[in-house]
Amino acid sequence: MYCLQISLKLPPNVTASGNPPSVTGLVCTKIGNEFPTLWATDSSGQMTIWYVPSVGLEFQPAYTVKAHRGPITQLVKTWRHMITIGDDGTVKLFDMLTFVRIRTIDVMSMCLERNLFVAPNIHRRLKSASVYENYSAGGYLAVGTSYGDVVMLPLGTTV
Repeated sequence: MYCLQISLKLPPNVTASGNPPSVTGLVCTKIGNEFPTLWATDSSGQMTIWYVPSVGLEFQPAYTVKAHRGPITQLVKTWRHMITIGDDGTVKLFDMLTFVRIRTIDVMSMCLERNLFVAPNIHRRLKSASVYENYSAGGYLAVGTSYGDVVMLPLGTTV
């Protein structure tokens, strides 16, 4: 345990209004006993990752990427992947070891093409997410919209 002695700053960036971005998601994770990282997302669509030190407070920047075209609204994880959802209507999956984006799902376009929404003319944004993992039958990603829809996306057994 440490008392508050450090403040990590996101890389310099501004939102469309010219203000600094707000932090919208934080997840500390590691795979096994190795690779501890701190993932942060912000309201400008940027994602920043730091390596977490085993002792002390010397967090090392690892990776920064503009992950979404708009604000990232939530960050959730599976056993091996970090998942971001954004106001741009997309879900993006990143490998937790390499930080590489491995998949993009345009949820809003997919739902509109399949006529899954009541009142499809109302613009929706992705606002919340939850992961259910099942290693034998495959898991699901539940995504909530700003209009009250809940979209279920199958993740399979490898994500």
